[in-house]
Amino acid sequence: MVLELGLCEDADIHRFFEIVVDGFGTEHEYINVVFPDHETAAGRKIGGERFLAFKKSDPNTTFLKVTDKETGEIIGAAKWNICDGFIPPETGLGTTEYWESEEMAGYAEAMFKLYLEPRRKAIRDSGGHLVSVDPKHHYRGAGRMLVDWGIKKADDLDVEAVVEGSVYGRHLYEQCGFRNKQFVKMEPPKEFEHLAKQIQRYFWMVRPKKSDTAANS
Repeated sequence: MVLELGLCEDADIHRFFEIVVDGFGTEHEYINVVFPDHETAAGRKIGGERFLAFKKSDPNTTFLKVTDKETGEIIGAAKWNICDGFIPPETGLGTTEYWESEEMAGYAEAMFKLYLEPRRKAIRDSGGHLVSVDPKHHYRGAGRMLVDWGIKKADDLDVEAVVEGSVYGRHLYEQCGFRNKQFVKMEPPKEFEHLAKQIQRYFWMVRPKKSDTAANS
């Protein structure tokens, strides 16, 4: 089996979204709330369209894919956000149209901001010199290829790399030089507690910039 790493084309993004949601199933409150009904064909169609809009609107984000060359199937995906002296605006979801009620839309907005706050703080603290990753699928070596691409980019820029790591991905990140800095347990705001079906948890992990690693070796 031969795997190939490449950049996602627009036509790949619906498959990209499938990999994101299949990687987490229904165990990830953030994904469940921000991308409602993602387990359904209709929800996946909408999610793919939203991801495509993200891709087209954010020049600082690189969407990667890993393809099984024997079958042509995309089996892995990751989204790397590259801040090279640039602090992106801290926008919200910007719409309420995808949720069944204004209350659910409000909960999604709150979860979106809570989940991204550690990353946004790291970007602010770095002065916009940071690389972050959202790898979603680790399968047959694809995950390592996706992470290696990003850490090489971070080393080339001599910046830190950060990730919100799941229980399933933590070991891979540690193999790639990331260290767990905090176990984050996202408590929903009180006004949305009755909507929460599970508590969002993740490991906030940081890989030091190349120059700091060399200085400490």
